[in-house]
Amino acid sequence: MACEVYRLKGHVTPEKTREKIRQSLLGNVPWNKGKKTGPLSAEHRAKLSISGMGKNAGRKRPDLVRNLRKWVASPDYVNPMKGKKRPDLAANNRTPEKRAAQSRALQGRVFSPETIAKMRAAQAARWARVRAAAG
Repeated sequence: MACEVYRLKGHVTPEKTREKIRQSLLGNVPWNKGKKTGPLSAEHRAKLSISGMGKNAGRKRPDLVRNLRKWVASPDYVNPMKGKKRPDLAANNRTPEKRAAQSRALQGRVFSPETIAKMRAAQAARWARVRAAAG
């Protein structure tokens, strides 16, 4: 029997292993034992309906989504962020204080000879790949 797990696609678990798994699971109580899994009662369905009201506007109001799509697709529409950098990323991360703190954190850092050799080898391999791809 082929396993249904994606990364083991095509793998056939031996009978001996399957029997071991079966024996190890004997006596375990399923997590849903005793839970009602059949049709929901009218009361439960009513509660679910109330809890979902006001959500999923795209599904419940397709006309809104349709109009939005038309608006965005029109030639007059210009994305308000076009040509701008994201302020939440750019402004916060590149302040002079943050840059100074990052600089101080990295100053005086000393690499061991082994680490330097590894970095040199990694860069050489990277440039070899770049040159091979370019030419």
